Amino acid sequence: MKAPFCHPYQHYEGIRKVYSIWICPDTLRSQKSSIVSYGLQELERLGEVKYRQPDYDLMRLIVIHLGASNEDNELIGFLNTLFDETGLVQARKDAMEEKYHIPMTADITEVMNAMCNLSQGIEARGIKIGEKRGIVIGETRGIEKERLENLRSLMKNLGFSKEQAMSAIGIPSEQQARYAAQI
Repeated sequence: MKAPFCHPYQHYEGIRKVYSIWICPDTLRSQKSSIVSYGLQELERLGEVKYRQPDYDLMRLIVIHLGASNEDNELIGFLNTLFDETGLVQARKDAMEEKYHIPMTADITEVMNAMCNLSQGIEARGIKIGEKRGIVIGETRGIEKERLENLRSLMKNLGFSKEQAMSAIGIPSEQQARYAAQI
């Protein structure tokens, strides 16, 4: 089958529907314990062209919002258990076996540990990036504060004009207007 809207020499019959699943552990209170699905729909804007839904509906986004423990939905309960950072690993394994009847074989345990370690690694990396950015911001603010203090001191104690003080401490000309406004 050739899709009717594609180039006549290309075959797209092998394209399969794609599902993208997003698991969101930290969500707004109003979104907790919810599952939302998004898909494509045909909206005619001009003309009367109709395609069969299977020819264009090839993507689906599913967003799973975790949060409060939810006994009503087995999937959300399972994912809450799997990604629970507050409990011990052994408690999660026990829950997988007892509540969800998943035998915790060595292979499954290895995958579970890798998933949990992956999220911890991503979090640690994010913290490290945030710390670096915070240090840079703090250093920049400290330098600016010190420059402003030096400018005020030169103006007060030595009677320098704003321009003379900025020139004396080497503030680049493109930054001088910003500093002049803060003195």
